[in-house]
Amino acid sequence: MEDYVNFYELAKRLGMSYDTIRRSVAKFGDELGIVVQKMKLPGSKGALTQCISTEDANTLVAFLENKPKSDQIGGGENELSFRRFGYFYIIQVVPELMPNRLKIGYTDNLDQRLREHQTSARQHDL
Repeated sequence: MEDYVNFYELAKRLGMSYDTIRRSVAKFGDELGIVVQKMKLPGSKGALTQCISTEDANTLVAFLENKPKSDQIGGGENELSFRRFGYFYIIQVVPELMPNRLKIGYTDNLDQRLREHQTSARQHDL
């Protein structure tokens, strides 16, 4: 059986945040042939967590360590480790039907999140 590493362990190993690992895998994963799996690992308290094989983890580590900082996520020397930006939002999903119902959240991709809420609102209209 192949060994797997979760994103939290990989973040700790590289001195980066979980979100930076997640974004790096999303951005470079296809190029590097990295396959993400959700699985239960020993000590994970039964929760599913995003994992990659140890071989894929080593590939990602080597890639990130050899990549110029300006090409990595965030662009700056320290931004790869500390990039934390996004949007705090408050929206009414279906104001005509439920004006007091609000969705409050935080996202790093506002357009995608709004589309997701619009899909949810359309389902309520049916």
